[in-house]
Amino acid sequence: MIKKLLFCLGISIVLLLNQVQISAEVYQIPPDLLKEVAKNERLFDKDQNSKEARFELAMSYAYTGQIEKGWATLSKLPESYADTVITKYEKIISDNPKEWKPHFKVAFGYYFKKQKDKAIQSFEEVLKIDPKHIWAMGFIALVKGEKGEVDEAIALCNKALEIEPNAAAIHFLRGEAYRRKGDY
Repeated sequence: MIKKLLFCLGISIVLLLNQVQISAEVYQIPPDLLKEVAKNERLFDKDQNSKEARFELAMSYAYTGQIEKGWATLSKLPESYADTVITKYEKIISDNPKEWKPHFKVAFGYYFKKQKDKAIQSFEEVLKIDPKHIWAMGFIALVKGEKGEVDEAIALCNKALEIEPNAAAIHFLRGEAYRRKGDY
């Protein structure tokens, strides 16, 4: 009897799924940032030895959710380049404090200098300018997770996912945070 019920339930589910259109969406990168990525890829292709071109490409990957590409590109820069980044972009910030990208880039400079609190502060400046910037939230969550502030990291991931539920990198980051807590 139970086998028949399970069989009928299974058939019902299959029939129901055939009637319901299932759609999986993915995070859509804004067109202006897609153009920036393409521009930075072209500039980097012209001069792969340019630290500036490499950094700009890595950043455009980072704030479009292409995290693996961003880390792979950024990891080939010497840590000493962080000083150049901080100097350059803090000057740009002083001239135009309402632009979020320089704050984002300075945050990475501080992160690579292992100044995590300053990195978080810079990412928080991004959020003051653009409160729905999910990638700034994600990187704050990453740094907080590294600092052992796992619950705060999870809360930030949840906030980012409320804004953009299709951000796969944020889902992965949240999963890693839960794993660190022993929640599989």
